[in-house]
Amino acid sequence: EYWRAKFRRHDYLAVDFLRPYIASNSDVEVWSRYNTLLYAKATAVPTLPTAFTDCLVPDGQPIADVAPLHYRMRCKLISLLPPSGATALAVAKKHCATAFRRNPRPGEQPRGDSGRP
Repeated sequence: EYWRAKFRRHDYLAVDFLRPYIASNSDVEVWSRYNTLLYAKATAVPTLPTAFTDCLVPDGQPIADVAPLHYRMRCKLISLLPPSGATALAVAKKHCATAFRRNPRPGEQPRGDSGRP
């Protein structure tokens, strides 16, 4: 809702088109799967394909949280930490992910910077 309000002040509308397609795709980073929204200039909406206009989130309607319960619980727990603790966890996670990409489990191929084989 924070970003939605910022975009709305510049006459952009939220379009929830991508998330249904990427929410279960493990090749997409988890925060992107559940948080990626498109924004369209209000004056351009009439020119958009129906597939997009059908996904407009009306003003006043909350943006649906499509994340699974375990992810929402994790985010809630992290939000209770002081910023320094949340940052430390994020840095540790990045180091673990980087190490995993460089040194995969036996039988798995190394991954590049994008996380894809």
